[in-house]
Amino acid sequence: MGALLDLALRKDIEPTDHLAAGCDLPPLSATQEAARNEVLARLDAHPSVKRTFVTRFEGDVLIVTLAIRDVGTGELAIPADSLNRANLADFDALLSCLEQPGTA
Repeated sequence: MGALLDLALRKDIEPTDHLAAGCDLPPLSATQEAARNEVLARLDAHPSVKRTFVTRFEGDVLIVTLAIRDVGTGELAIPADSLNRANLADFDALLSCLEQPGTA
């Protein structure tokens, strides 16, 4: 998953350009592409925002699709058993991590 995130964060490479980058990654699924389009649309709609994300559960994994303005998009996979779906504090902690200022 790390190589996929590294590749997705390169702004000069589109999701379909993975073969040109020397990586043998599968194309994005329809669900992944929809999430990617959603986070990019949120950035377009809010020019002052630097990062946006959407989440979804796929089986026992929480998928976070993240867009960072002028950097790229990527997905984080978090094992669902590492958080309590009924405890909003767990999701608040995730949100706090994604909102931390950084170099992006």
